[in-house]
Amino acid sequence: MFLPISRDAEFVESNLMHVINGYGYGNLTGLDLKLGKRVRWYVIGMGTEVDLHTPHWHGNTLLWNHMRTDMVDLLPMTMKVLDMAPDSPGTWLFHCHVNDHLDAGMIAPFTVLP
Repeated sequence: MFLPISRDAEFVESNLMHVINGYGYGNLTGLDLKLGKRVRWYVIGMGTEVDLHTPHWHGNTLLWNHMRTDMVDLLPMTMKVLDMAPDSPGTWLFHCHVNDHLDAGMIAPFTVLP
């Protein structure tokens, strides 16, 4: 059976997914951190010129470029390396602050264990 490619922009947009490590909508597992133990995060922006990302970590801060932050901006095909020494135990959100990306699944939990 042949299905024609839709030219409806809203339909096409509704089928675009945004993920973290290939997982969307909070399904990424294994982001378990130990309280006070340093962790290095490598974040990479992929996609086209419209895929600007703003990864945000709840509950803890990171060091990037000698500055403390909980969010960075990523342009397409760029990478940033951030260091975190988790100081707030619990389960927290890691997500992109761009509403379309958040709605399309770019969200994951991370857990800081005591």
